[in-house]
Amino acid sequence: MKTGSIEPAHNVTDRMRPEPGQKFYICLSDLSEALKPFATDDAITVLDYGCGDSPYRPMYPNATYQRADLEDIPDVDFIVRSGKPLEAPDESVDLIFSSQVIEHVYHTSAFFADCYRLLKPGGRLLVTTHGSFIDHSVPYDYQRWTPWGLRRDLEAAGFQIDEISRMTTGPRAALQFWEYVMEQAPAPLSSPVGWIIRFLRGTTRRFRPQLHRWADAHWNRFRLCQEDEFHHRHSLYVGLLGSAHKPN
Repeated sequence: MKTGSIEPAHNVTDRMRPEPGQKFYICLSDLSEALKPFATDDAITVLDYGCGDSPYRPMYPNATYQRADLEDIPDVDFIVRSGKPLEAPDESVDLIFSSQVIEHVYHTSAFFADCYRLLKPGGRLLVTTHGSFIDHSVPYDYQRWTPWGLRRDLEAAGFQIDEISRMTTGPRAALQFWEYVMEQAPAPLSSPVGWIIRFLRGTTRRFRPQLHRWADAHWNRFRLCQEDEFHHRHSLYVGLLGSAHKPN
């Protein structure tokens, strides 16, 4: 099992309060907005499964906040060992939070089964992952999901689904991928196409904050799309959010 610690590094401000102009602003700001309704001041027990540097910990200010990740992550409460359940008691957690982790988990069925074991009856599992995204943390990048595939895997573990949503859909997804392609596309000086790419790259970099603000103003409805709102305009999406609970 590989977890969120091997995601590209983003500090707390990048994740919780991304600013227009930042790399991956589009998808990170949509992720932050999608998670806000799940924040709570309640004194619950939270397990951040694949915690990394726990950028979303401020969402649970009064929680008993437990952290689980690989042994090279400092100050974790539980060490994740490949193919083995977490060394935590059964039915001891109110909420399992796992953001941008499960695409790096080799045996996802075992991961979801362990989450089910750890949750108290009625407890919630909150996961986010990728729908379409660049390969990253290679070679520990194993899968992508559709809403229906994520529903299938959660239900197979025994969970009841509360919500599955697409994040960063349609034109917002296209803009995020455009920015990435512009940074990666070869632009040889010997080719007219290379000069065009260099011009587009420079223009994209220069006006990136303005592009982000424009997208926020005009493409706000493409931040988050519920599973039952499927439409071809939302068939391209960067991320997924799944909320499910363990039956009482």
